[in-house]
Amino acid sequence: DTESFLTFLEQTTAAGLRWSIGGDIGWLEGDPRAQEIVQRSAALGVQWDVHAHKKEDLAKVASILAAWGVTPTGVVSGLLIPDLDALRQPLTYQSYTWTPQIIWGGVNCPGHKEGCDDLSVSLYRPASSAQYKVHDPNGNLITLGGGDHTLEGGEALAAAIASGQYPVPMIGYTIMVEPETLRIARSDTDDVTAILAFAARVGQYSFVRFATIEETAQAWVAAGGVPIQIEQ
Repeated sequence: DTESFLTFLEQTTAAGLRWSIGGDIGWLEGDPRAQEIVQRSAALGVQWDVHAHKKEDLAKVASILAAWGVTPTGVVSGLLIPDLDALRQPLTYQSYTWTPQIIWGGVNCPGHKEGCDDLSVSLYRPASSAQYKVHDPNGNLITLGGGDHTLEGGEALAAAIASGQYPVPMIGYTIMVEPETLRIARSDTDDVTAILAFAARVGQYSFVRFATIEETAQAWVAAGGVPIQIEQ
């Protein structure tokens, strides 16, 4: 439901939340209202990341977004970790060139099966596909590991930071919403009301800032790029 989706974005953005959406190649090319949704959501401040299951489609996704007047971020939204090293250079589709800069949603195997997804809370520069958990201060890609994407996980992390754990300049955490249900992924109850209540609670911590994936990575660099990995 397009209007319900956009209303959700309006409500939550008005409350201070920031959203990143991975533009999927199949959806961009197949949904007759895709361009409208991209443009209207971007006008609300939503940032559009690049999502594709084949590396050769990443620059194509970015080119479609750009053709619609929306600047794609440098975020690879969803990545098979073994493919990491292929993303260390600009990618081209026809005459359009797009450069990956940030990885979100790394997985070790397709299908989101048990043990496949990287559920760490992390910000660092992965050394390589083979040494994905090793920080390379000279690496040209940043990984944001957003935890388990639940409201409970985010609130627990905020409480832990408030108690003095994890004394680093920057930590990133992401919540994830299913566009079909407008609820937190894999939750039957955490709808817009629960999300707004969550935002109000964690927003009371002086150190909490709401940001997109790209904004989070940029803030991490500006804060000194101190690596953090919290395994779940």
